[in-house]
Amino acid sequence: MSKIGTIGFGRIGRIFYHRCLLKNAEVLAINDPGLFPDQMEIESGEDCLMVNSTKITLTKERYPKKIPWAGVECVAPSPQLKKRGSVKKVFLSYPSTDDPMFVCGVNLDKYKSDMKVISNASRTTNCLAPLAKDRKLTGTDFRVPTVNVSVADLTVRIQSGANADGVKEKIMEAANGPMKSILGYTEDMHVYGKIETILIEIKTSENCPKTREEKCFVVYLVWWRLE
Repeated sequence: MSKIGTIGFGRIGRIFYHRCLLKNAEVLAINDPGLFPDQMEIESGEDCLMVNSTKITLTKERYPKKIPWAGVECVAPSPQLKKRGSVKKVFLSYPSTDDPMFVCGVNLDKYKSDMKVISNASRTTNCLAPLAKDRKLTGTDFRVPTVNVSVADLTVRIQSGANADGVKEKIMEAANGPMKSILGYTEDMHVYGKIETILIEIKTSENCPKTREEKCFVVYLVWWRLE
């Protein structure tokens, strides 16, 4: 199993670390320039944590290239780091211009184990990509008054041969099937303060046809976690 290090121990870093614990992955190092020692108790003279008898080295370097990754083979999530030293694989936490990007429910099946640096794209991309299909679309995302949830507006003009009810059925099938842990569907009218998946509301224009012979616009309101 890979020896893992992480950059940042805020909301995302802690969620990632928790997932590592659930998978019995070996985390050897945590770097966060703003976290230690004010927000965590560290034994005098010891820059480390002991979790389940595993020693985790703590560092607070501001520049990723200066982090001493002794023994770490995989770094995730990472804001800027490229491979160096013992590090063999890096998972970027931002959209990349030259490294492969993957989104769960979209193209994760294209991932190959020999890829050394990959990106999980952006938060908005992870929100909209599972819904987007071929051809053009338009939309926007905007902040709402909740602590950790945002909402995106995706407008799609569907071709003849489909209608709004058909779109809803397909999304519900995906939410209850292959994308069960990624998508959710609701017709409720309220603001969401805590969600674990991409939660979808669908609205249609008043003159949207109920038949499959005409085209119409469908508006997705997509609720998603900021981190």
